[in-house]
Amino acid sequence: MATFELREGDLVDGFAAHRRRHKGWRLFFLFSSILFVAIGLFILSPLCQSRQIGLVGWMFLAAGIYLGVVNVVLLPLLVRRQARRVLLQNKLMQGERTCTWTDTAITIQTRYGVNTFPWTDFQSCLEGKEVFMLYTSPRQFTLVPKRALTETEVVDLRRILGKAQYSRAE
Repeated sequence: MATFELREGDLVDGFAAHRRRHKGWRLFFLFSSILFVAIGLFILSPLCQSRQIGLVGWMFLAAGIYLGVVNVVLLPLLVRRQARRVLLQNKLMQGERTCTWTDTAITIQTRYGVNTFPWTDFQSCLEGKEVFMLYTSPRQFTLVPKRALTETEVVDLRRILGKAQYSRAE
């Protein structure tokens, strides 16, 4: 049994784990950034003798640097802002909650009531550094922070999630 209130850091870790799981776009932007910088540097280099396309080289260089800064610096900052906003706007995520589980289901009690979900109702699960994420759809999940669990409960939840039959493999 775990009793906790969700914190901004729980959502930040959950969003980070979700992004790591779906890292295709991030790798695309990183690769594009490197490619644009390389093209820009090539065009500006002495190997490319045409001064008329020098502006194009600067444009590629600027685009590459912009994509790199967005990917490496701005996206992590936006995740923290998004987590704060989601937590403040979603009243269902606020307040104390208690989670208990068995081999067949998880029960979540909040001030709004008690809900029991069979493990088969979840599509998949993901373990972040500080949270367990139970996906009910590809972009919606329930968080269980590890800080609210004992080491024995973490091991037990890993065991159950490892053998659970999910409704759809992702």
